Amino acid sequence: MGLEEIIARIENETKAQEDGIIAQANENASKIREEAREKATTIVSSYEKKAKDEAEIQMRQAVSTATLSGRMSYEKALEEVEKKYFDALISRLNEFRQRKEYIEFLKGMISKASKELGEGFVCYLRKEDAQRMRSEDDDLRIEEKEIDPIGGVVVTSQDGKLILDFTFSQLMRDKRDALSSLVRSYIR
Repeated sequence: MGLEEIIARIENETKAQEDGIIAQANENASKIREEAREKATTIVSSYEKKAKDEAEIQMRQAVSTATLSGRMSYEKALEEVEKKYFDALISRLNEFRQRKEYIEFLKGMISKASKELGEGFVCYLRKEDAQRMRSEDDDLRIEEKEIDPIGGVVVTSQDGKLILDFTFSQLMRDKRDALSSLVRSYIR
C-alpha cells in the first residue's frame, strides 16, 4: 500500500469523521433552534397573555371611568334641575307672601305653635310680615327679626327654651328629600 493510498484512506476517514461531526453539529443546531423556537413561542405567548390582561384591565378602567363620568354628569344635571325647581319654588313663595293667604298661613302656624307652647309665646317675623300681622292681630307678642329672607315665622316659648321654626327655608329643608324625589321622578 502506497503512500497515496494511505493518504486517500486518511482523507476518506477524515471526510467521514468530518461529515459525522457536521451531521452531529447540524442535528445539535436543529435541536437548539427548535428549543429556541419553543422558548420564544412560550415567551411571546406569555407576553401576549400579559398584554391581553393589561389591555383588559385598562379597558375595564376606561369603562369604569366613563360610567362614573356619565353618572356624575347625570347627577350634575339632576342637581341643576333641582336648583331650578327650588329657585322657581322660592319665586312662587315670594309671590305668595304678597297675598292675603300668606297672613292666614302665618296665623295657622302661630295657632299651631300656641297649642304646643302655651301662653306667653313670642313670634319672630320679618319686618314687613310683622307690620302686616300687627294690623291683623294686636294681641300677639311680635318681634321683628330677619329670620328668613323667604318668609315664615319662628315661635318661641316665653323663656326661649323651646323654638318652633316655621320659616319657609326650614319647611323646605324638612321636605327637601321628598321634593328632590318628586323632581327626580319627573326627570326619569
